[in-house]
Amino acid sequence: MYKVLLVDDEVLSIEGLKLAVEWEKLGYEICGICQDGEEAIRQIEKLQPHLVITDIMMPVINGLDLIEHVWKHTEHKVEFVIMSGYSEFEYAKRALQYGVNYYLLKPVFGDELSEILHKISRKFEEEEKLQRSRYGKAKEDCCAIIHELLLGTYSPDESDQMEAFADDLRTVSVWRYVRLENCCSFISHHLKHEAIHIQEQQGEDESLKNIMDQVLRDYFRAYMIECSFYSCGIVMDIRESSQDCKEIECLLLKLRTEIAKAMGIEFYIGVGEAVGNIASIRHSYRTAQQALYYKFFNQRNSVIFYDYIKEKSLSRMLEKLDEVNHVIEALEEMNVSRLIDSLNSMFSYFKSVWLAPEVVRMLVVQIVYHSFAIIRKTNGSPLEVLKKHPVSQWERKITIEEFKDLLTDYCMDCCEYIQRLNQRNLNDTVYKIQEYVKENFKRNLTIVEISKKLYMHPVYLGQLFSRKFGVRLNEYIHQLRIEEAKKLLATTTLKSHEVAAALGYNTYLGFLQHFEKYTGMKPVDYKQRLKS
Repeated sequence: MYKVLLVDDEVLSIEGLKLAVEWEKLGYEICGICQDGEEAIRQIEKLQPHLVITDIMMPVINGLDLIEHVWKHTEHKVEFVIMSGYSEFEYAKRALQYGVNYYLLKPVFGDELSEILHKISRKFEEEEKLQRSRYGKAKEDCCAIIHELLLGTYSPDESDQMEAFADDLRTVSVWRYVRLENCCSFISHHLKHEAIHIQEQQGEDESLKNIMDQVLRDYFRAYMIECSFYSCGIVMDIRESSQDCKEIECLLLKLRTEIAKAMGIEFYIGVGEAVGNIASIRHSYRTAQQALYYKFFNQRNSVIFYDYIKEKSLSRMLEKLDEVNHVIEALEEMNVSRLIDSLNSMFSYFKSVWLAPEVVRMLVVQIVYHSFAIIRKTNGSPLEVLKKHPVSQWERKITIEEFKDLLTDYCMDCCEYIQRLNQRNLNDTVYKIQEYVKENFKRNLTIVEISKKLYMHPVYLGQLFSRKFGVRLNEYIHQLRIEEAKKLLATTTLKSHEVAAALGYNTYLGFLQHFEKYTGMKPVDYKQRLKS
């Protein structure tokens, strides 16, 4: 079980975190709770947690100072997840300087936290697996020696074994480490163990080795160093020094295709920098991992060479937020065409500066939370949109293009939902106007009075009513009055001028004009027709 320390000065927030997910089922145990950063520093030294989830704004020592202290003064490696309120986003930027990749906005959603916990546990497991894994008991075994080299634990006093290994592979001129990583970035804790269990039963590692041998044996000597549902590591020697990246890429794409065909698993492939000596294979291993970090900017199932990205560097700077603000403004205006243009422009900017995936996700979360505020202003519920776009999906998307498509779909559905809310609110408002007029049309009623009653501008109220009913408000009032006049003339002994006064007309002439306009006859003629 991985140990988790929760740090927050708000008791309710801590209780909410404890209940948000099923910690034990996800492989975690809460080892401690702290209410400020100073206490957290002491507990981190004492408990040595794997993970710390901390609020930013706290008394004594805040969350950012806590992270900085641990980063500078603690040898024990700790993973951090930071939480903040909506208004504290500017503070969260600083955490990026210390390698914090996970950011949650309060209130914390359970599925969003679960997703992050899955990713972190997966990272821990990969590191542990590399420490534990061994192929062959004897040091003379090639895979065992390579594995020690990858770990950096090969002892210098075993140089005789290293020489024997080198003699066995005298034809080798170039070495590369290749890492295959499952394109399925998310799998539940239960399914993960089930998949590994099945894998052990069916010997999928042997299947992978067989496929690898069939595809690569005529070109490379390859050694499978690690194998799991998530990833596979291959160390290969390239017998022809002229073998370039394009030829290697074609072979690896063929390998990926054969694996997908036989086992239904699709992989990203990261290729480390070539080294001329097996003793330097750790460098190729590290650069293969770095190459895979750039999968965010590549298509699924792609082969990513460190040679292509080594001159690039991911940006964590959040200086320019204009593109993000344009998306938010378009969302507030409900301008769909501008929104689409702004989204395209924003993601183009992200790609142009190679903005780190965790920063992109943080900015996208900000846009989503802005949409929540807009929805609430229109008396709606953000959960109605989130039903179609669960929070867990935001972490499942691997590439920036997939992330863009997901956010675009969300924003389009958000606009559609807000438009429905606006229409409903509009209908409610028009209904209120109509009801008020029906209750008060028999007296001297003005549009100014109605607008004050319903807290609306008179001009907007008049335009709104005209669009809904196709007539101006004053005309609608006269229509109601004349219909009522016809009833009174038919069912009472009131004279015409008495009916006019009862319906709020200041002069009989005004009543007469409107009665003739809507009925085509004078009141006396209408009454005579009723008698006959």
